[in-house]
Amino acid sequence: MFKFKKEWTEKELEAVIKVFSAWERKNLVITYGRRERNAEYTYGLPYTSSSDFAMISNTNVKAVLRDDPSCTFDWITLTESNEVVAVFTDENENEKLIVIGRI
Repeated sequence: MFKFKKEWTEKELEAVIKVFSAWERKNLVITYGRRERNAEYTYGLPYTSSSDFAMISNTNVKAVLRDDPSCTFDWITLTESNEVVAVFTDENENEKLIVIGRI
């Protein structure tokens, strides 16, 4: 399984958002809320870190995975090997993790 970073640098944060921005338009469908001028404004993406891992969260819209609309986009995290991972929850509250890129 993945080992996630507990803290990100500012450079890592910017790189993760860049990877997500390139990926999300092709792979997510917004079902509630609206697209704004960029991914940060659309999804919110506040940074949070804990003793377990750091992440940026979707706080502004409801978005689902284009290939599996039962999966709602929740947040993004970064592995210790610099893989950017999007986390989704299905209607049964099961998590689905998808590697969307690398920084």
